[in-house]
Amino acid sequence: MKYLFFLLFFSSNFVFAQQNTDWQKHLDNAVSEYRLELLKDINSSSDIVKTIEYLSNIETDINSFDRLLLNLHNWYTIKDKSINRILKSVVRNAPNSHLAKHITSLEKKELKSFKAVLKTNLEIIKKHSELTDLIIHKYLEKQFPFDLHSIENTKKELDFYKIIDGDIIAEIGAGNGVFSQMIVMSGNEVQLYINELGPLKIKYLSNKFHSFDVGNPPIFTKVIAGENDKTKLPVKVDKIIVRNTFHHFRFKKKMLKSIYSDLKNNGRLFVYESLKDESKPENCKYKLSENEIKSIISENGFILINEFQLFENTIILEYKKP
Repeated sequence: MKYLFFLLFFSSNFVFAQQNTDWQKHLDNAVSEYRLELLKDINSSSDIVKTIEYLSNIETDINSFDRLLLNLHNWYTIKDKSINRILKSVVRNAPNSHLAKHITSLEKKELKSFKAVLKTNLEIIKKHSELTDLIIHKYLEKQFPFDLHSIENTKKELDFYKIIDGDIIAEIGAGNGVFSQMIVMSGNEVQLYINELGPLKIKYLSNKFHSFDVGNPPIFTKVIAGENDKTKLPVKVDKIIVRNTFHHFRFKKKMLKSIYSDLKNNGRLFVYESLKDESKPENCKYKLSENEIKSIISENGFILINEFQLFENTIILEYKKP
């Protein structure tokens, strides 16, 4: 009897481990295939490569850089804007002072080079923005041929979310949608709602996911235009993921109320946050401490059931809707 119990226990754990390995291999293969699709019309000496490598090596905050690329992606169609006016618009529309200072310093040090990149390659930025997204978020290497980067931390994060076939999931504040793409490419048959604010981001995400087919049949995805105090999700969901966005919520209690309403009973809220570090100057003045985050969420009816430290000063909190 003991032997039978051990055999069953070992077999079930082996099957779980096998499934776990399978989706990780599936993710590696899917990202690699996606990269090949994006590289179809690129060769090592092209202006495309020079532009992408140049942009990928600008050192700045990822969220700020996403915003910069998004603006460039949309501005390229405005034919009557001079390069100087575009540069001024970059500074004026920068999401924080850190990026504004960075672009200003670029004007002083590398203005000629930066102007050349903008003037000749805005079309390239638009056409290959998805490739740039993957590089900036370190899913691909920064230099041509942009090989698959180590994505072990992404796998750990996805593993923590325990995504299974049939899950209805929403990512709130999805940015440029790269992590939502990772969810799709992990191979589970899910329904995925990608939420963001603002017409530029909604347009960008809609275009991206309209042409982003992975799986047979393709996974259901829908881009949702949210509001500052509500998600506007059309259905109740099993899991809501908020990645490095919670501290940006202008109306945290109202958003948490909306999220609570959007979850099914016993549904899960995952909050991924880079924490405020009192010992370092912060690029983002809105960052919160771990205790502040936990206090706000718990006060709004959620029960903390698990937590995971992904990096130093970066945690993922798992909450349950009772």
